[in-house]
Amino acid sequence: MNLPLQVYDFIAVLFPGVLLLGIVKREAPGLPIWNDGMQFGTLALLLVIGYLAGQLLAQIARTIESEPTTSWLLQIGRRKRRRRGRLEGRLSSLRFTTQLNEAILSSLSDFYGRPVQPNDPDLFNLAFSPVQDKMIKRDLFLALANMMRSLAVLGFFYGVYLAVEIVLSLVLKWQFDLYAIPLLVLSLLGYIFFRRGFLEYESIASKIPFLAFLAWYRQQKMLKG
Repeated sequence: MNLPLQVYDFIAVLFPGVLLLGIVKREAPGLPIWNDGMQFGTLALLLVIGYLAGQLLAQIARTIESEPTTSWLLQIGRRKRRRRGRLEGRLSSLRFTTQLNEAILSSLSDFYGRPVQPNDPDLFNLAFSPVQDKMIKRDLFLALANMMRSLAVLGFFYGVYLAVEIVLSLVLKWQFDLYAIPLLVLSLLGYIFFRRGFLEYESIASKIPFLAFLAWYRQQKMLKG
């Protein structure tokens, strides 16, 4: 990552991890760590635990995204079919204007000395490789995408947990917190919102290398001309 490590970690790892700790505090308020008066040492420990929890959550989200049997959880709404006038991105086809499509493909073909097709499976890497050291803006969008991916997974599983808790309470006549119902609604709405955000920011992060390559290539041609 070209972003400073602490910035990426705060966006993509620490924030989801701290939110997960907030959920744990609500569901298990009797844990000893919450009874220490939030001293400086306790806060430092919670930040470390939050960071590790965020890393675990990110890994779970990556696994869910990559496994064919679970990828639907994050991919609902993503258009997989290749359409005419689209370029093959990292995970899906990307839509540019016809003029941009032609300019990008022409520049890539000239740069690599061979015809480059819009459905080339290596198309993203072909555009990314020459400009990977100029991807600060992409890293920011990628961090936001990863954050939203983790939050979408967290919202989904917390919603499932609350739904099971409510159903069991009704069936077994247990008393349950009435706040569980609005929390369930918020969790599922959060899942939908963050899943859509993940798809949008991941798409932006996939488009940036193509645009950066085109700008860099044209600059190089001007300097040589």
